[in-house]
Amino acid sequence: MSVNVEYDYDEVINFCKSEGQNSILDLSNDLNGLSDRMTLCQDSFHSKENLLVIGEIYNAFSAIIGSSATKSGVAGLNVEAANILNICYAEAMNDKKILESEIIGQGNSVNGGISEPSQPLENINVIPENSQVQSPPPEPIPNQPANTGQVLGTLSPGTTKETYQAQAYNLDSESYKTLCATVYAEASELPDYIVSDSMGVTSAICNRADAGNWGGSTVIDVVSASGQFSGYGYQNEKFAAAMNDPSVIPAEMRAAIDRVLAGERNTTGVSFSGNGTYNSFR
Repeated sequence: MSVNVEYDYDEVINFCKSEGQNSILDLSNDLNGLSDRMTLCQDSFHSKENLLVIGEIYNAFSAIIGSSATKSGVAGLNVEAANILNICYAEAMNDKKILESEIIGQGNSVNGGISEPSQPLENINVIPENSQVQSPPPEPIPNQPANTGQVLGTLSPGTTKETYQAQAYNLDSESYKTLCATVYAEASELPDYIVSDSMGVTSAICNRADAGNWGGSTVIDVVSASGQFSGYGYQNEKFAAAMNDPSVIPAEMRAAIDRVLAGERNTTGVSFSGNGTYNSFR
């Protein structure tokens, strides 16, 4: 069967192997820089106790950059760009192979010679080796904007995909820092669970504060209550690390915490327990 090749497939192949990969890396670096600036901006507004502005910053960034089931933001964009390059590369290689086979067949019919078959389709990794972007799962969850009231990724037991509105909490900068450090020590960091688990832990803390009988009616009363959260206190290495350097907290986790503080929750539970992979809420 003949294939009408109306483009320079070698140019496409070479682009996918070199310039395309470099372009993804450059874009990733630029967007990571933007993400870092966004985090600093969020911190500044937290000191002013303005959660509405924080939510607007996150929602705008998420709407522009997008997200994936493995990682949100920049990583999700890298995954999709890599998929596009792989598709273009595979199609160009396939067209080249078919065209070369036709040329070889025409030569054989005239000269009676036998030529070597063209090389099989190659597989390339268009994501640079030093990139931390993970490959998407076989059935990725469709992108959803952060402000639709839905939770991306795999759900931790006892949490819901559809969030519900509840009381918002305005924290001063030190209380916010302490809460984030506690959630960092308690919640899963696995890409599939980080959003659901982080929102779940923060929701459980806020649910306790709403009730007022779990050590007090503030977030700090709840997390610092004796014998309640193993992730609270400098005896916990992750808590200590986050208090000393808040930048160790993943952006996805910080954004999940912010959503709950702004009044969006994904569990009515007040307790949870972990298995090393995720937490179960009740």
